[in-house]
Amino acid sequence: MNGLVIGFILLELLYDATILLLLGEDSLTMTFSSTFSVLLISRLITGFGIGIGNMIASLYICEISLKFHRLIFESNGRGWRWMAAVASVPPLLQLFGLLFVSETSRFLVKQGDFENAKKVLSKIYPNSPYEFLNKEIEVIHAAIA
Repeated sequence: MNGLVIGFILLELLYDATILLLLGEDSLTMTFSSTFSVLLISRLITGFGIGIGNMIASLYICEISLKFHRLIFESNGRGWRWMAAVASVPPLLQLFGLLFVSETSRFLVKQGDFENAKKVLSKIYPNSPYEFLNKEIEVIHAAIA
């Protein structure tokens, strides 16, 4: 939402694809970030870029559409609601998918639940011997200690 508001202001000032380049494509900074704070800031910038990109794409589609199609999007001032509803589908699908994802072995070891951590690791390494799973648990425990 904040990306949308800031994007509208920047779009009024610049009206250029440079906004997307500056804010939306921050993946190289994330890739080569050496600290957590740099990674977090670049993720924030990317989030703003995505919000701005959604807004710009909607405006662009409305501007280049034929008058008949534009009336469909703009009828009664509710066309933006349909576009926002369609844009909310992928995040909702991801949220629903998270219900079926198990906890990570690292999280379970951190909680002291070693048996469930072994179960998770046995799904990742299906035919591994019991000793290998124990060694992996020890490595994870040593890393988070």
